[in-house]
Amino acid sequence: MARAARISVRFNCFSSPIDGAGFRRNTRLLKGARDLEIGYDQPNGLKGIAMALDRLDHITVRCSDLARSRTFYVAALGFEDGDRPPFNFPGAWLYVAGRPVVHLVGGPHDGTKGTGTFDHVAFAANDLEGTRRRLEQAKIASRETKVPGRPLHQLFVVDPDGVTIEINVSTA
Repeated sequence: MARAARISVRFNCFSSPIDGAGFRRNTRLLKGARDLEIGYDQPNGLKGIAMALDRLDHITVRCSDLARSRTFYVAALGFEDGDRPPFNFPGAWLYVAGRPVVHLVGGPHDGTKGTGTFDHVAFAANDLEGTRRRLEQAKIASRETKVPGRPLHQLFVVDPDGVTIEINVSTA
């Protein structure tokens, strides 16, 4: 039988109890945060084997109003509404460059947070002025910032259900 190596992962967490849903938020910058060290056992046979992850495939957004969210992503941000398998729940798959990168799931919610500490999702764009014009024409409020020391400009918008979307545009 393979021996197990002990691996420790360090997180900063609130001092409040952790429930089965996981950590509440990353609190590195919050006052009163404390370090919490957790560990898990990993068989020695996995040591040095890289995870075979290739890329981020998609995000799923639970929407309180599917039609409103679909309009936001398609009309305001330029996603393409595309083919979706016939699941037994309402939703939409939204595409960028032929890939379904945003999955919308409609219907009532039970009030749970689901992903807990998820903060935002970022997409790359290639036309800063065009992106600004599109957001202005769609009457979508945005916040802009330039990344210090990098040729990168960021625009932040919020979808109808409160998901923050970061749009990164290279200025090089």
